[in-house]
Amino acid sequence: MREGHASDAHQLGRYSEHRRRAILVATVLDLEARLTDAVLDMADKLIGGLFANARNAARRRYTASASDVGRLMRLFHGTIEALAAAQVGDADAFEAVDDAVGWPSQPRRHPRS
Repeated sequence: MREGHASDAHQLGRYSEHRRRAILVATVLDLEARLTDAVLDMADKLIGGLFANARNAARRRYTASASDVGRLMRLFHGTIEALAAAQVGDADAFEAVDDAVGWPSQPRRHPRS
């Protein structure tokens, strides 16, 4: 096998026909194994990269959803406080929420809008 890698093509012509074939077959089998290993390594790297990209995308989505939840909870808190103040002060609940939170801003604050 070493002869196949070390010998040039013109040097193989000096060997007998059976030896040339044996050297060529051994070289081809070795190259086949090396290429198969290289392809499997490449596939592992590609699949690993895909999983890493998916994991990073999921983290970004989770971070975005966590900030949306925090923003919506602050909005909900403001709405509840406005309703409680309206109940205590015997004011109109719709006006209190409109003054505290603002109805026109509601669609913009919704994360899916």
